[in-house]
Amino acid sequence: MDADMIKVYPNPISTEAIIKLSDAIDKDNHKVSVTFYNVVGKEILKISNIKESEIRFNRENFVSGMYIYQLRIDDRTQYTGRITVK
Repeated sequence: MDADMIKVYPNPISTEAIIKLSDAIDKDNHKVSVTFYNVVGKEILKISNIKESEIRFNRENFVSGMYIYQLRIDDRTQYTGRITVK
């Protein structure tokens, strides 16, 4: 799948961010999650059982730096992207 499946903005994040998932993702019949990792691969935040198209989160668990995020559907990685936290 491609980047149109998920958007995380604003990027860079200063206080709060929004995860926007494509309406093409069948969130009612599939297990959808987004996980954020730091650059050494440690899980920082995992949002599981997503049923909404838009999720807000704040940066309280994130120190300044770069992070990798993964969109997973039914335990399969569908997209991997990067964000920066100020």
